[in-house]
Amino acid sequence: MVRFGRGVVLLIIGLVSFSPSIFHGAAAQTLVGAATGNRPALTWARSYSQAAGWCCVGGASTVHQTSDGGYIVGGASYTSQSTSSIAQVLKLDRVGEIQWQRVYGPGWIVSIQQTQHGGYIAADGTGVGTSILRLDLMGNIVWQRFYNASVSAIEESSDGGYVVSGAIVSFAYGYEVSSGAWIARLDSAGDILWQRLVEDEGPAFDSFNSVSQTRDGGFAVAGFTYPSSGIVAHLWVMKFDSGGSLLWQNVYTGGGITGAFSIQQTSDGGFIVGGFTEEIYLLAAWLLKLDSSGGIVWQKAFAVGDSSRAYSEFYSVQQTSDGGYVATGEGPTEVIVVRTDGFGNLVWEKGLGEGSRAVVGYSVDQTRDGGFIVAGQTISCCGYVWLVKLDANGDCCARINVPINSPVIDTSDSQIATYFSARDANVTVTYASEVAMPANAMVLTQCYPRITH
Repeated sequence: MVRFGRGVVLLIIGLVSFSPSIFHGAAAQTLVGAATGNRPALTWARSYSQAAGWCCVGGASTVHQTSDGGYIVGGASYTSQSTSSIAQVLKLDRVGEIQWQRVYGPGWIVSIQQTQHGGYIAADGTGVGTSILRLDLMGNIVWQRFYNASVSAIEESSDGGYVVSGAIVSFAYGYEVSSGAWIARLDSAGDILWQRLVEDEGPAFDSFNSVSQTRDGGFAVAGFTYPSSGIVAHLWVMKFDSGGSLLWQNVYTGGGITGAFSIQQTSDGGFIVGGFTEEIYLLAAWLLKLDSSGGIVWQKAFAVGDSSRAYSEFYSVQQTSDGGYVATGEGPTEVIVVRTDGFGNLVWEKGLGEGSRAVVGYSVDQTRDGGFIVAGQTISCCGYVWLVKLDANGDCCARINVPINSPVIDTSDSQIATYFSARDANVTVTYASEVAMPANAMVLTQCYPRITH
């Protein structure tokens, strides 16, 4: 199975878009640091391609900031000799330089996070089966477990174990179908403590695409279901207690086809859900704020593009430190990143891309400097891992105004080239169009941070 991030779902409902993408506003080959207190929010944009022998398709499905200020990225690449994707993990420093990279055989890393005891936990999807990998800090395998399920998400639980969600997948009529949506609770060694299969009738594709542990020790999952009496998908949210007993479930129909790719418990005990809804034959990115019982507090649809070609959906949503929300996904011609307040009102919206190549954003994470990291893939004749680091205003590759004598530039970091000039009282950021990388590493093809005064 070729997997483009959450492409299993997109393939089933036929909503994949391959239109060209561009950066709105500032040029894509500059870089910015925006002040956050007395320290700038470093920003950069990079795409990565594999070294010789690796080509064609690759991308990033998931990104998180790590405890050292860098980033862990999960995704895949293809070799020139293979039609199967190769699961890969990249560890980047704070400016996007590769510290190490690992490949783990056929598959696609659909979910990864740093664990509380060091190292990482990752889900390597291979179609009808999934490998869960426990990695050390250098990406070496500590243990590996295989499950007869298609996993979409994994999260470490508060007791040091894990919870995974996805679907039990088989084939019918030449297509992948689901025997039911699946959630499983694992111990710290990857052994199953309990699992639940929510079955449906007929050759549909039900799936839990995202899981979030709740503060009461239970778990919330979100995805979509095809009702046995219908032919369109509906957004689906369920809440389980710590032992796997179902507490409640809700289906959200919207105006037509609906679905969810991301759920997170919010600070008030409710939930934020990101996905899509059909709005008068147009697909709109959809945010739903739910209370602790799944009741809708508010909902917002974001249709990107003119009315004749609006197509957008959210693949990742997260509550921000100020109580608002940030979401990323796919627009008609670009990555969309949307920032709202706590009531879903739009604060800003950005369209991001890379020249003439289409780009899809699959994952967003707020960083400790108040900015955001977004990961996805370029889609053209060849696809690449693509990341962009934004400031708190969603900006990248622009000019910022900071007094020259302010202590805003971190000159202790040797990875940032810093220059001083008395030309004016502004900080201007430039870029190097290409930076040489080791022959066995991925090749940097985008902005490299060089800060000038």
